[in-house]
Amino acid sequence: MEKIYLTRETITGLYKKNLVIVEAENNKQEDNSGHSVLFTGGYRRNILWVHNEPNHPFLSNEDHEMVTKILSACALSWQDIALVNTYESAFSLIQIFDQLKPTHAIVSSQNHDELMSHNENLYEVRTYNNMNLVCTDPLGQIRNDKNLKVQLWQGLKQLFNL
Repeated sequence: MEKIYLTRETITGLYKKNLVIVEAENNKQEDNSGHSVLFTGGYRRNILWVHNEPNHPFLSNEDHEMVTKILSACALSWQDIALVNTYESAFSLIQIFDQLKPTHAIVSSQNHDELMSHNENLYEVRTYNNMNLVCTDPLGQIRNDKNLKVQLWQGLKQLFNL
């Protein structure tokens, strides 16, 4: 049997109604050159959530469930955010920020070194290029660690003034 390689967009198109994202929309935001950042969600409130997931186009079922609960606790929904999976993305975090221009951003990845100085800690809200930003551990780690969930909740309360 031959190997078949499918792009993230193809997989999302094939499974968007059944397996990938239940309540969200899949969208693209193009830059001046016509290149686009693929995201899921409605992005109505200019809230960006970036993470890095190698095994799913957007989120695993477990992480999707956790993010849905977190959004609900913050009085938000999938229509309010854009979720970007940076795995195999052609865009850096800075390019994603420049293209989407969020007012609030959550970066749940190990790729946030370029956003943090040495004296800043994870889960602390900071201002970065006119947006409020919080960097966290990867979603899978948060999902499996009660202490990290508490830290995330503290950071989100500060980020969204809850």
